[in-house]
Amino acid sequence: MDKKLQIVYAADDQFAEILGVSLTSLYENNKNMEEIHVYILDSNITVEKKKKLESISEVYKRNSIIWVPSKDISKELQMDVSVDRGSLSQYARLFISSVLPDNLNRILYLDCDIILNQSLEELWNIDMQGKTLAALKDAFSSWYRMNIDLKPKDIMFNSGVMLIDVNRWKEQKVEAKLL
Repeated sequence: MDKKLQIVYAADDQFAEILGVSLTSLYENNKNMEEIHVYILDSNITVEKKKKLESISEVYKRNSIIWVPSKDISKELQMDVSVDRGSLSQYARLFISSVLPDNLNRILYLDCDIILNQSLEELWNIDMQGKTLAALKDAFSSWYRMNIDLKPKDIMFNSGVMLIDVNRWKEQKVEAKLL
C-alpha cells in the first residue's frame, strides 16, 4: 500500500479560507499516511492567506504546500468565461497535465469545500484498472442534463473528487480535448 498522497486543490483568494478547513480535515484524518504532498493551483491568493494555509501544514508537521500558478481559462480559450457559482479558479483543474511536475503519476484532486472524515488510504490505493480517471457519478436529474445540452441518460460525474492517472491523462490528451 502506497502511503504517500499527492493532493491537488485549485483556489483563489475568495476560497482560501474554505480551503483551510479542507486542508485541516485532510491532515487530521490522514495521520496514518507517511507523506502528504499538497499542490495548490493558485489563482492569485494573497500572501497573507498563503501564510495562513502554510501554517496548517506546519502545525501538522507536513510537507510545505507547493504553490503552482494556475492557468487562466479565459486567456487559454481567448474568450470571456463566466461562472454561475464558484469562481474561475475551478477551471484550473483542467490544466493539471501542463502545470504540475512531470514526476507525478497519480493525483487526487479535491475541491476546496471537501471535508474529509476518514483516511484517504483506501481511495488512494484503489485499482483504477488502466482507467484515466476515477470519480463518482453525479446525481443531477435528467432535466438538469438537458439544460446543459446532454441527453437525459448521459453520464455525469462529480469533478470535486477525482483520482487521476496523470500519465494516462497526458497520453489521452485530455487537456486538449477538454479545451
